[in-house]
Amino acid sequence: MLLLFSLPFGVYCQLEKGSYLGSASAGLSFQHSNFPSGDTRAKSSSIDFSLNNSFGIFVTDRLAIGPGFDISTGYYSSRYENNSIVETKIHTTFYSLFLDPFARFYFFHHGKVAFFGQITGIIGYDQNFENYKAGNSDEQKYTSSNLTYGGGLAVGFVYFISQNIGVETALGYQLIGFESKNENFKDYRTSGELAIHAGFSFYIGKCKKKDEHTSATP
Repeated sequence: MLLLFSLPFGVYCQLEKGSYLGSASAGLSFQHSNFPSGDTRAKSSSIDFSLNNSFGIFVTDRLAIGPGFDISTGYYSSRYENNSIVETKIHTTFYSLFLDPFARFYFFHHGKVAFFGQITGIIGYDQNFENYKAGNSDEQKYTSSNLTYGGGLAVGFVYFISQNIGVETALGYQLIGFESKNENFKDYRTSGELAIHAGFSFYIGKCKKKDEHTSATP
């Protein structure tokens, strides 16, 4: 059931039909791990930079649809040792590009606060360039490519710091399938991901009505 509310249209107008929605965020992450596994000791580290952008149009009041784009690049390395003193080093550079079409519905909005639900599709491509060296053997180089597809659901919260700018956060779940291949193998797998996202959203539109009221119905 939708929440009941009533508010001036002058406050509500950034979510009117014909307005535009945009969002942009950037992320930078570092990771380092050190873990033993039986006779093997392993260390790994990574750095990842990403840009996330989306643009949509309100096709009806409170419902926006449009495309999203995610670009990321990064580097990670791994080192494995065992009791026979055989050392394996792997260094990988990667980049990825994703298209994330979305539909977002604002089910509650009052004053500077709004809540929304969102459904997203995912299709993308990434490529990995790997340097592999085991013991005293010669270094080997591999290139692998991955096709990614899937979808996700999220619920989120927006706080409007102005009529046209919001700060938002969302909790979502994605189910993703991967198809990976290089010169030697093919791999097919799926994974689920629960994540929290934060960023800015931008609302571009002109208020067409004044001093009217609108309300949601159950």
